Amino acid sequence: MSSVVQKEVEIYVIFCKLTSVNTIQGKFEGEIDIVSSWLDTIHGNYDHERHWNPRLVYENIMDKDSKIRTRIEVKPHNDNEHHFVRIVQYQKITGTFSEWLHVKQFPFDVQKLGIIITSLHPISRITLIGKQEYCYLAQKAIRENDSWDFNQTVSIDYSTYQEHTPYLRSQQYPLIKLNALIARKSQFYITNLILPLFFVTSTIFVSFTHDVDAVSTRLSACATTLLTSINFRFIIHNYLPNVPYSTYLDMYSMGSIVFITLVFLLACI
Repeated sequence: MSSVVQKEVEIYVIFCKLTSVNTIQGKFEGEIDIVSSWLDTIHGNYDHERHWNPRLVYENIMDKDSKIRTRIEVKPHNDNEHHFVRIVQYQKITGTFSEWLHVKQFPFDVQKLGIIITSLHPISRITLIGKQEYCYLAQKAIRENDSWDFNQTVSIDYSTYQEHTPYLRSQQYPLIKLNALIARKSQFYITNLILPLFFVTSTIFVSFTHDVDAVSTRLSACATTLLTSINFRFIIHNYLPNVPYSTYLDMYSMGSIVFITLVFLLACI
């Protein structure tokens, strides 16, 4: 009985376009080039029906109508003994991709936008190898995005998953995720929300300039600052993502209100 040969498939990606990043719905639109290659001993032209294929599956594509254009080339390989050639598969995918995005650190959050690749072959028959040194973000992807800063480093995560069926023996399948790292541009939030709220909060110290016996004056100054801070909180709320947990900007604005309230109570003494 012949043993099963495990194929090594090298993969790298080029992120040509990344747009419409929706951190609430967990999706983004993109145009991604995926290049996969493996060694084989075929003669002549490559035939997808007759020859071995990695049978790659892209797990996080949301659109059923996503465009996947495929081109395959056969290139020589420096192996005179086994007469190997390298099969190179070029695929361009344009569509909407799902992604788990967490915005707790908003507006200073860093996200990973990536593509999840698996195969219909189990891990006993295939190994997916990410070639990080060949992965990169195209300049077009960086220029066409006004809300995010891009890191040229592409990270790679490896894992496996197991398909459970009631009648068949379950097998493990390879999983590789190639990520583009992006950071939200926070200058707008710093200039228009964080700094103004800091200056509003700082005015609470004006209450300490009044005479100790002028309690009503100090309370009036504290109350004005507190109401202004609460009103500012409603303004900030319009810029916050609608998520069921507190973000950094949430905690910053609430901390400001708590601080002013404590000073208000101190002024009552």
